[in-house]
Amino acid sequence: MGVLKQLNYKLVAVHLRFRWYKVRMRLHSKLDKRVMLLRAIPGVGPMTASAILATVDNAKQVKNGRQLAAWLGLTPVSFSSGGKERLGRIMKQVDRYIRRLLVAGMSARLRQMKVTPP
Repeated sequence: MGVLKQLNYKLVAVHLRFRWYKVRMRLHSKLDKRVMLLRAIPGVGPMTASAILATVDNAKQVKNGRQLAAWLGLTPVSFSSGGKERLGRIMKQVDRYIRRLLVAGMSARLRQMKVTPP
């Protein structure tokens, strides 16, 4: 019974630490204007916005959203030859964490739109 009690205490401690980080993330997202701007995009929450800001150091490196999507690896690889353009698969070696967050957020947004249309 002693081992189970120890594991239970560790689980509770991890849960409390997770909740503390969650509160800190929400507080930070309300204080940082850049995070608030990103959160204005439907499907982007505080976690996704903070991850994008941490990855994209200087937003002036890219001109528009398409370049940012390509830089994050969200667009298919282009193979062009002789004037004929072929699109390949989406690159897997770029930032998987941000891609995963964006896909989860957009999937949730699509489900929400099916339930309550704009």
